[in-house]
Amino acid sequence: MDSDSRGTGDIGSSNPSGGGKQKVGHTTLNANNEPQKFKKLELENLQRSIQHAILRIISNKELYLPERQMLMVDLQQVVIINVNGSDVPREIDSSPSGRTTSAATSDRTDRSEGGVLAGAPSISALHRNSSTSVSSFRFKAYAPRAFDFFRKIYKVELTDFMTSIGDRMKCIPNPGASGSLFFITGDDCFIMKTLQKKEAVFLLELYPGYILNLYQSPDTLLPKYFGCYCYQSTMGQNVRIAIMNNLIPRNVTLWKKYDLKGG
Repeated sequence: MDSDSRGTGDIGSSNPSGGGKQKVGHTTLNANNEPQKFKKLELENLQRSIQHAILRIISNKELYLPERQMLMVDLQQVVIINVNGSDVPREIDSSPSGRTTSAATSDRTDRSEGGVLAGAPSISALHRNSSTSVSSFRFKAYAPRAFDFFRKIYKVELTDFMTSIGDRMKCIPNPGASGSLFFITGDDCFIMKTLQKKEAVFLLELYPGYILNLYQSPDTLLPKYFGCYCYQSTMGQNVRIAIMNNLIPRNVTLWKKYDLKGG
């Protein structure tokens, strides 16, 4: 994994030059106590950059050829793409008819273990009101073939997964002190969560036994992780994220909550 950038502030610290804005971990809150920046990156631009890069990777059919069972080597696979900020659309169309490839992208610099990646999907239902451009960035997908195999175990169709990830996501409150961000997809099916470096490393180390456990016990209530990625800005910030299933949809009324911690 990659080293983290420094100088992002302490938990609960205020920013004297930011009009009293508060920081929780790496998250900067606005006057309404809502997340505005993460590791000094504008949250909306960061979110749509990540969604664009995920769609671009998982839509590349070359990553999943030849068709075969998952091998241990797939767990060590890392796919890296370089994305020009101008390629990140202000609107995303994640419908099946919109998933075409475009030659007018930065794909000549994008490499995977299999060679040059296919172009990004033509994407246009996300962030319709966004007017700001985003910076270029590097994006890493960890074990994409293994995660694709795992999604198939739980019958998560690629087209449905892309539709969920490509739609506008909602940032949901995080009562913890870690400052991690949670985003929920518009269809309530998946959650995207930012990870600390040690959490991402632990997830990838755990994954071989984790897949075997859930394959043998498909009805388990353990969370199902469907992807692990890392956004790298040109300024050195690393934003690691995982995508998991949403166990409790928002239309379920909760009358009591418990925050369970490991011993």
